[in-house]
Amino acid sequence: YCSTCEEVFSEQLDMSFANAKITQKDTILQSKHLELHIPKNVYVTGDLIEQLDIVTSVMEKVSGMKFSGNPHYANERIKVDVVKPEGSEYGPANASRQEFTISSGDLVDLYALIHECSHSLQFNQSHWWYCQWAIEGISTYTTYKTQKYIEEHYPALVERVDDITHSLFNYQITNYEKLYDHPMEYWIDNTFEYSLNANYSIGFHFMWFLDSTYGDYTKWIYAFEEANPS
Repeated sequence: YCSTCEEVFSEQLDMSFANAKITQKDTILQSKHLELHIPKNVYVTGDLIEQLDIVTSVMEKVSGMKFSGNPHYANERIKVDVVKPEGSEYGPANASRQEFTISSGDLVDLYALIHECSHSLQFNQSHWWYCQWAIEGISTYTTYKTQKYIEEHYPALVERVDDITHSLFNYQITNYEKLYDHPMEYWIDNTFEYSLNANYSIGFHFMWFLDSTYGDYTKWIYAFEEANPS
């Protein structure tokens, strides 16, 4: 520590680190669409809320979905439970209909937060629980499109959300020809061993097909909901 140079150092620091803090107690922070429940001793960047507002705004833009898409399902804010895994800053992340869970490190590297938040965004459109690869497809493709949009319009944020190569690596398929050994109905009920994660890979590529062919990958949610209102 250099008290003489403190002013010079602070001018060169990124604002997210200059205003960062470690929570001293259980803390609740609110962004426009999220309510974060953070335990003590968690590192929080100074611009977290600002960045979350940008991220959720981009998610809505690229997906066409809204966090308030259906008042029957959507809460005012989505609850985000932040956990601090023992011996690590990262651990499992998961989502349910109106809340999701991430690890403390995911407040700095926002990739997992975007993925789980994409689940909650989809759940706010419809109460139907689709097959797993469809649910993961919407989330992985929304994550990819969010990263891509941020890369093009908010380059300073890329380090926080990871670049699209992270998504493409996770969703790659090592043997495309095997996809055509069976119809889609088969893959709904069976795993696909030619990828890092079958539900991620098949779902992502199917959403890409819908988006590239029809210009939209989420409109079917509303059509399905309208045809099956109960």
